[in-house]
Amino acid sequence: GRRVLTALVVVFTSGWATAQSPVPEGQRIIHEFWTFKEGAPQVVESVAQTTDGYLWLGTESGLFRFDGVRFEPFQSPFGDELLGTDVAALFAPPTGGLWIGYRFAGGFTFLKNGKLINFRFASTTGTVQGFAQDRHGIVWAVSTRGVWRFDGSSWRQNPYEWNPQLSAAQVGFDREDILWALTERKSPEFPRQLFCLLPGGSKFRKAGNVFVEGFTWDTDRTVLTTHDKRPTEPGSGLELEDSLPAYPILRKNSEQTLDRANGIWFVSSYDPLFRHPAGASLAQAISQASRSNSQVYAFDPYRYSRSEERRVGKECRSRWSPYH
Repeated sequence: GRRVLTALVVVFTSGWATAQSPVPEGQRIIHEFWTFKEGAPQVVESVAQTTDGYLWLGTESGLFRFDGVRFEPFQSPFGDELLGTDVAALFAPPTGGLWIGYRFAGGFTFLKNGKLINFRFASTTGTVQGFAQDRHGIVWAVSTRGVWRFDGSSWRQNPYEWNPQLSAAQVGFDREDILWALTERKSPEFPRQLFCLLPGGSKFRKAGNVFVEGFTWDTDRTVLTTHDKRPTEPGSGLELEDSLPAYPILRKNSEQTLDRANGIWFVSSYDPLFRHPAGASLAQAISQASRSNSQVYAFDPYRYSRSEERRVGKECRSRWSPYH
C-alpha cells in the first residue's frame, strides 16, 4: 500500500531523573508529521543529513532534499543524472557530500555541491543496504550482492575473502575501527550471520549467528561493543564465538540506538518503539529493558526505520523516521 513519511522529533531539555525513571521530568516530546499533502515523497527507503543541514530522502521515485519546510526532488545544476530512480541507501560522510546506493542499479553515486560522480559497473550492485566509513576515510557498502569497498578512486566487490554467496544487510565500525557486518535474515526461523574484520586484517572472520534486527548504534552510526562476553541465556538468540576482539551489544529481534541524552531507542518488528535509560552498563540495560519499564510510543516504527540526531543550539533533537 501507499507509504507516508512520518517524522518524530524528540527534544531533550534534561537528562533522566534517575536510572529507573522511564519518563524524565522536563522532557518535551514533539510529534511532527509530513504526508503527501505537505509535499513529502512516498515510499521512503533511506534518510541522511549532510553537513550543510539538509535532510536527504531516498525513495522509489528518486532523491529528495528537505530544508525543514519544503521537499524538493533533486536536480543537478550541472545536468548530471543519477544512475537510477530507486534510491535504497544514503550516507553522509562527516567530511561532506552524500553517497547514494540504489536498488538493482549498476553502481554508486557521490553527490557534493550539486555535482554528481557516478561509479558504473557492468553488472548490478543488487540492493544497497547501507554504508560505513573508517577513520582513514575508506567507505564500505553492503548489498544483496555482498560487501563493497571504496579506496578513494574505485569500488571493489567482496574483498577480504567475503563469501560472494552471502547477502549483506548492515555494516558499521566500532570505536576501535573494527568493521562489523550482518547478513540478510531470510526468514524468522533463520539467524543472521555476524562477521568482523580487524584493522589491518586480511579476511573477514565469522563471529556468530544471531537473531537480531540490527546492531546497537550511537548517533554517529558507530557500532557499540563491549569486551566482556555476557553469558548466553536460553532463548537469547545470540550465539557468539569465543575470543572475539570485541562483542557487539545485541538484543534478540531488535535494533537499538543510543541518543545523546543517554536513552536507548528500541526498534523491533515485534514491539512498538520504546525508550529506556542507558544506566551504568549499556549491555545490561539493553538486556533488561522492556515495555513495562520504559517509555512506550504509540506507533509502530516498522523494522526498516532509521534515526537521525543532530545538535541544534543547546538542544538535542532526534528524528526517528518510520516509513510505511
